[in-house]
Amino acid sequence: MAAIEAGEAIVHGAVEITPVFATFAVGAGLLGIACSPGQTVDLSWWQNTYVQPGGNDEAQMGIAFLDSGAAEIAPVTWSALAQPTAWTQRTVSAAAPAGTVAIRIYMGMHRLAGSHNDGYIDDVALTIDGFSIPLSNSGAESGTSWWTNVTGAIDVTNNTLGSPGTPAPHSGTFFFAGGNNVDTQAYYPSADAPGVLVNTLRFWSGHGNIEIGGNVFLGLGDRSFVQQSAGAIGGVAQGLNIGLSGIEPNVLTLMEDVASFRGASVVVYRLIFKPGGKIGLVAHIFDRGRIDTIQSDETVGGPASIVVAMESAARGLGRSLARMRSDADQRLISSLDGYFSQTAYAPEKELYWGGPRPVSTGDAHGGAVAGTIGGTGDGF
Repeated sequence: MAAIEAGEAIVHGAVEITPVFATFAVGAGLLGIACSPGQTVDLSWWQNTYVQPGGNDEAQMGIAFLDSGAAEIAPVTWSALAQPTAWTQRTVSAAAPAGTVAIRIYMGMHRLAGSHNDGYIDDVALTIDGFSIPLSNSGAESGTSWWTNVTGAIDVTNNTLGSPGTPAPHSGTFFFAGGNNVDTQAYYPSADAPGVLVNTLRFWSGHGNIEIGGNVFLGLGDRSFVQQSAGAIGGVAQGLNIGLSGIEPNVLTLMEDVASFRGASVVVYRLIFKPGGKIGLVAHIFDRGRIDTIQSDETVGGPASIVVAMESAARGLGRSLARMRSDADQRLISSLDGYFSQTAYAPEKELYWGGPRPVSTGDAHGGAVAGTIGGTGDGF
């Protein structure tokens, strides 16, 4: 990614960082959970109901995707309505479509009998691309705070009196219920939900500002600020380091609230220009991930630097097959098969092509003599 000049092209990098929460200046000021196109959203919760002769009330949850104007891009992706009679964990998943900048999560309850809607939900959990996203009121411990009613009005309840047929909370003291409505629907987060109210940050490694996908990226003039770290052959997913050097030390104060950026969504773009560097040919997404760590280095009386480490699934998702040429993968097939046990060390071997012969071939190869496997000999 770092200022590669080859043939007929010059390569730059661009980075888009979105904290867990982002605000949208629409109407009263709606709040969404940051998400980018292509990311996988997984929603889970625990569900129960009141057991009654006329029929057990139902509940479900769903995911909605928002554009930059906080409008829902497509219909809500709902789970099926269900009526488990014991606390049961349920899930629903969806992939973010093009144009997504944030999501909402929905809960809904439907009354089948009686006068009270007894669809119960507790302990809601959310992940985006496998990263856990904290929710301010996931289990009704703060009442209905930060949930916005759409149909009817959600309620919270418990079973401190031990009412027959009403369960105790899955955890904590309270859980969500449908209230006195045939149908109840609400979404999270509401406009007043607590969160990190920081706009998306967009930078690229050239000079001046450019536009990518309708968004303006600020030029940093640092063509090596995106660097891919090396990894062992057959190892875990590679990561990316995003670094800024030679900055004023007072800029470090902007990074004091590191917790605000931990888990933030990162999208890295590869930008290809003509040799002159002024005419862009193509911009495409090179990698996605989330911020893992932020490190800063300050020199007394001198410049400072910031390095952001990004967790990525680039290596795992880039493979067409599930198998890997690694010792760990091969031993899953047979624990005694060590065929790939030396693969990770192959790049470290020194091979002699001409010149004076080493004192012993073991000095060159660090073990068995060339031309044999674990034995002795005179060479090839």
